[in-house]
Amino acid sequence: NPIALVGVDVSMNDIMRDRENYLRNVMLSMGLAVVVLIAVILFGIDRVLIRPINMLSDATVSFVHDRSNEQKGDSAISKLNIRTGDEVETLCDSVKQMERDINTYITHLTAVTAEKERIGAELNIATQIQADMLPRIFPAFPERKDFDIYATMTPAKELGGDFYDFFLIDEDRLGLVMADVSGKGVPAALFMVI
Repeated sequence: NPIALVGVDVSMNDIMRDRENYLRNVMLSMGLAVVVLIAVILFGIDRVLIRPINMLSDATVSFVHDRSNEQKGDSAISKLNIRTGDEVETLCDSVKQMERDINTYITHLTAVTAEKERIGAELNIATQIQADMLPRIFPAFPERKDFDIYATMTPAKELGGDFYDFFLIDEDRLGLVMADVSGKGVPAALFMVI
């Protein structure tokens, strides 16, 4: 026995409108979720990859700039603290080691250059002393018209083992001394002086 009979009249237009609203809401929700997901991924990539690389790049540019201005103290590279646990951290550690190696090399090179300049100055003095030991005023005997003598020495290095001298033994005899110590450089020059 039926107790009640209910009849419902629903418009098909209302059903289609509700369906369209539902689909639109789902699409908007999905679109918003995708945008949020992309933003989170981009933020993560920026934080994990791009920002550390930019920090490393800025620090290396600062190192070059500071080095050209000869600033001392802690560099931007040595202050870097990149802990990403991947290749970027390894790259940062490698750049830090390169900076230490470059600074050590520059310090060593500065010391070696200063030493070379000191040795060069001493060799120039020694060259001048060696040249002053040899006759350099020509004509050597301006009062003598029966002969003329001239000599020069050009060592292969800054100093050499060559030696010459000339002098009048008496009115009729001229003494010539020419010597060549085997070898070159400072040892030969010192032996020649002896």
